[in-house]
Amino acid sequence: MSSIIDILNMSKCCGCGACINVCPPKALTYSNDKYGFTIPAINLTLCIDCGKCLRICPETESEEYKPRLAYAAMNKNEKERLKASSGGIFGLVAKYVIQSSGVVYGAKMDHDFKVLHSSADNDVALNDLLRSKYVQSFMGETYSHILNDLKSGKKVLFSGTPCQVAAIRKMIPLKFKDNLFLIDIVCHGVPSQRFFDSYLEYLSDQEGKVNFYQFRAKRTVNNGMNWFFSYGTETGHKRIKNWPEDTFNYLYMKSYIYRDSCYQCKFAKENRPGDITLCDYWSWTEYHNEFPAGSTVSAILINTDKGNTLFEAVKDDLYVVETKIDDIKRHNGCLVQPSEKPQIRDQLLDNWLKNGFEPLDINYKSKNKKSILKYKIMRTIPASIMSQLVSVRKRFGRRR
Repeated sequence: MSSIIDILNMSKCCGCGACINVCPPKALTYSNDKYGFTIPAINLTLCIDCGKCLRICPETESEEYKPRLAYAAMNKNEKERLKASSGGIFGLVAKYVIQSSGVVYGAKMDHDFKVLHSSADNDVALNDLLRSKYVQSFMGETYSHILNDLKSGKKVLFSGTPCQVAAIRKMIPLKFKDNLFLIDIVCHGVPSQRFFDSYLEYLSDQEGKVNFYQFRAKRTVNNGMNWFFSYGTETGHKRIKNWPEDTFNYLYMKSYIYRDSCYQCKFAKENRPGDITLCDYWSWTEYHNEFPAGSTVSAILINTDKGNTLFEAVKDDLYVVETKIDDIKRHNGCLVQPSEKPQIRDQLLDNWLKNGFEPLDINYKSKNKKSILKYKIMRTIPASIMSQLVSVRKRFGRRR
């Protein structure tokens, strides 16, 4: 590869924006491809062929670390767990950094439902950075903000997708890295903001203007972690649904709407770019009985000395037990390989571009009526009854 243009032509651009932030003559600016994914726009008349964009790109050589230790864990504070998508680990680490007069960077969803990276130096601002957002976050000038904070002597914690974390690690000069701490999440892939906007517009047309949206909503039942999402409208309607009941969430879960680079992600493996890696510990009950049934448990991978420093600082506030990384990987495919690109992915997105979100919604719901009904019924069953049903199913399964 000789330039950032090659990265774009090979569909390897991850949209992190590092090249835009490092370009001396500002020949690169933020733009979007036809599906709304962030890419750099290149002004060749301004380009001086310095090569900084290519050197800083996380798709070229980047630092990666083999996990040293793996843990199953959850925050002891139930209120903080309820604010989180999983076990509440990020929030706990972030509070430690803030209490150390530091600043935390993570993805937030603003009042217009735009997902972007933002900073927090207090608990109120931190609330916006909690929970998963299944849309690619816009990085903007986050890189320069982080560098300025580090230059001022602050501790900085950055959390993001592994490509974003790798970009931060490459972007920050070595002399300022002592106070930089990085958390990468195990990422399946990212939809574009434009696609999410289209979905919300359609949802608003159907049910009233959406004024609240949450990708992961918790409902305590004795069957491990179910994935629910919730939203509200200006008309007063509030909804909580399981992901197969909704077209956008289904398309996300089944990998239909990610950017091209996600299907060839170089970071979807055991070796990681962050000091700590966080993910859901799916099916933890197969390996551990130290947590109450129905708990939302996180997996923590400790990859560096800095990662271990953060873990040691917060471990007393965790219910935690050492675990095997192979057990985490068994139920977290993107610790092994990238999400597989569905054959009709391009066709689906082209159809959306031409006809909008409505045909996608109609097509999905017409073909999956039974599945949608099943999950709707499951969602309405009281937790106590669901727990009994799960217990019966487990006993029956063992006898067979």
